[in-house]
Amino acid sequence: MVDISLTMVMQWLNFGVLLVVLYIILYKPLVKFLDARSQQIQNDLDSAQKNKEESETLVSKYEAKIKSVEKEADEFMDNIKRDALIEKNKILKSAQDEADAIMIRTKKELEAEVANAKNELKKQFSSYAVLCAQQIMQKEVSEDDHKELVKKFLESEL
Repeated sequence: MVDISLTMVMQWLNFGVLLVVLYIILYKPLVKFLDARSQQIQNDLDSAQKNKEESETLVSKYEAKIKSVEKEADEFMDNIKRDALIEKNKILKSAQDEADAIMIRTKKELEAEVANAKNELKKQFSSYAVLCAQQIMQKEVSEDDHKELVKKFLESEL
């Protein structure tokens, strides 16, 4: 059997005192340190979560602002395109009106020139007819002579 001696009891007693001293000196501060470290880690995690939520909020705000700016830019471009189209149509209409006016003026000028040319031809034809009549009156012309005169007249005119 095991013989219990005073030395052994003293060793056990020393061991117990050592455990109590270690418990008081080391265990409580170690637990306190681990609790503080655990609390610090939890605070850091909470802070990180809060920062993440704030950054997500900021990102969503910036995305909304970007979409808003893009929408405004699209509206601005649509307005510019619409204004440009209106201006283009005005210019085209103005050019078409001016072209129509030029066409009308040119047509009138051509009609006036044609009328002048016709009048001039009538005057010249009348002059030639009178001249022809005078020549015929001055001499008696036979049928062959008459054809010859007309032929000469036409050749001289052409």
